[in-house]
Amino acid sequence: MEGNRGSSQRCDLLRKIRKFTRAIVRDLSIGRSSIVLIDRFRVHCTNPHANCCCSSVLPNGKEILTLQRENHVHRFDVLLRVLLIVQQLLQENRHGSKRDIYYMHPSVFSEQSVVDRAINDICILMQCSRHNLNVQMAYDAKQLCCPEVCWLGVSPSDSEKYCLPQQCFLPLTAEDKKKAEAMLNRCYLQREVPRWRLELELMLQRGVKFEIEALSVHSLSFLSKEYITSKIQVYYNSPSRTNVI
Repeated sequence: MEGNRGSSQRCDLLRKIRKFTRAIVRDLSIGRSSIVLIDRFRVHCTNPHANCCCSSVLPNGKEILTLQRENHVHRFDVLLRVLLIVQQLLQENRHGSKRDIYYMHPSVFSEQSVVDRAINDICILMQCSRHNLNVQMAYDAKQLCCPEVCWLGVSPSDSEKYCLPQQCFLPLTAEDKKKAEAMLNRCYLQREVPRWRLELELMLQRGVKFEIEALSVHSLSFLSKEYITSKIQVYYNSPSRTNVI
């Protein structure tokens, strides 16, 4: 029953997305500026668990987005780009994090909060929760039990291998540099995993870092279908498999 209900919700959301985008395309085809009305809600209480009436499920006014206003054009662009990614996730019945979505168009989104706002707008427009959109805050694993751990994350040297564009890099903070330098002083890095030491030195030399979600700049499925798959294959083909963590 749960599977049928989930499938029905996906179909309903996909239908709403198609209806929404068709309305915008229809307006543009006849030279009319689209107008999107987004309900706004207010929460006054600082304690979300309190039994009070400080918040309401009823909208408190509406925000009007229109292409006639120059400062709304970019927000329209972001909204439609994120909506397209959400549609793809729903069609393929896959999940992605907010950070995955950000790295699909980092030069357009500019910062994570822009994506977060678009997802909130979509939830209001489609009258659903973020989970219904197959969008997660991050990769959650409340219970994980395994006899062996393998490092599948990215390394600084992977930036050339996967041809990451410049906008995917983040400058190292003072705290990042402090942590990296402290790790370099640990003797086991030289004795057990000298390659990690070289990677840390490379990161400090460049002064930048990047997140694993940055690989989504190539495609939404690149991280799960290509990158992680190839890493696992390399790991299982390694003669010293038990030393890889």
